[in-house]
Amino acid sequence: MLEGLAAHTTDPTAGGHTPSDFPLLNLAQHQIEEIEAGFADEKR
Repeated sequence: MLEGLAAHTTDPTAGGHTPSDFPLLNLAQHQIEEIEAGFADEKR
């Protein structure tokens, strides 16, 4: 099980943010994902 968890952390698509990462903002998960997608487009 630990090997699977460790392997997951090396995946570049793993992770992301959740609303609890931004306690001063009132964001829903879908809003965070939209913001992250906008930044991903800039990296291309």
